Amino acid sequence: LALNDPGVNCTRSHDSDSQDNLAYAVFGQINYDLTDTVELSLSARYDRDEREQTVGTPQRVLNRFQDTPDVDGVPNISFGQVRKQNYDSFQPKLTVRWMPQDNFMAYATYAEGFRSGGFNRAAVGALADFFRPISALPIVLGIEDTYEQQDNKGVEVGFKYNSPDNRFLLNVAGFYTEIDNYQTFTAATISTLLTQVIIPVDEVELMGFEIDATARLHDYFAVNASFGLTDSEVIKDTSRPTAGNKAPATPDYTFNLGGQFNMPITLGGMDGEIFLRADWQKIGPVFSVVENFSQRSTLDIVNARGG
Repeated sequence: LALNDPGVNCTRSHDSDSQDNLAYAVFGQINYDLTDTVELSLSARYDRDEREQTVGTPQRVLNRFQDTPDVDGVPNISFGQVRKQNYDSFQPKLTVRWMPQDNFMAYATYAEGFRSGGFNRAAVGALADFFRPISALPIVLGIEDTYEQQDNKGVEVGFKYNSPDNRFLLNVAGFYTEIDNYQTFTAATISTLLTQVIIPVDEVELMGFEIDATARLHDYFAVNASFGLTDSEVIKDTSRPTAGNKAPATPDYTFNLGGQFNMPITLGGMDGEIFLRADWQKIGPVFSVVENFSQRSTLDIVNARGG
């Protein structure tokens, strides 16, 4: 929370809300051999997240940003105010595996998952609603004091292969995921308040595939490569006109290429190893926000290490 303080002629910053979270879960799994080569796996998990936030911003600062022409539109916020919110989810998972031989497996999985909800700054939703009609700058829609949990459900199919001599490994997978209340991050300016908020998008879809391989070309040298392609789309967003946009923080593609050299050595009667590794990762363009007006260009990362 940043507010101009004319008495001091500077900008003071306060971000002292405290959090007290309790999260717990139970999990179980059963595997059953339908045939000699087909295995059925059924698992389930229950999560519960109990969240509590205590307002720690000084009262004199709270009083200043509540000082609006119509205070009836803004909830009374006080130092030490406690807010509580609970989130929970039952998440089943079903997997069928086919293993006709020791070095090959094909599989299909259906799974559900979740990400807990939480708190934005106290009363930020009412403040946004109050200032939006009179603000010279646009204030993003959908800002609320709390944000809902994110729920995912999806399917994945693929196979894994390992050559009989263990010198070549190949993994291929395709996936489709539906996400409800996709949590998106944004920074919002509301009058003199600059705050970070999470605003959920009603529904997002992701689909794509991944392939990765490792080959040991020599006893001392191996290479690996992977490629992933993801098509993301906002299906429904009741807060903002973003339907049809790409999901933020989701690159269209990723590519990795790496190599590693390992050689045993003996120095002074002690056994050891020399290793060298280099990796190149290319990450495709990605949007920072769901409105798709801020895009980061292709990113290349190179890592190297040895010892």
